[in-house]
Amino acid sequence: MWAVVSGMDIDSSRMKEVLKVIKNKLAVGGTIKSGNIEVLFGKTDKTKDLIEILSKEGFDKDAIHIST
Repeated sequence: MWAVVSGMDIDSSRMKEVLKVIKNKLAVGGTIKSGNIEVLFGKTDKTKDLIEILSKEGFDKDAIHIST
């Protein structure tokens, strides 16, 4: 299961930092493509955890767009 996080208005170095935090905290794979963060969850849906991490990283929950 993939999740794509879009709508993040940040520079590429900050996006890399955020992806690293996501990968470490959720033990998932991920990459950056076309200005979006793509996260590979595997078989378990960790969308709620992903939103919580992004919120703790300073992003507004209402501004986070995740498609699975």
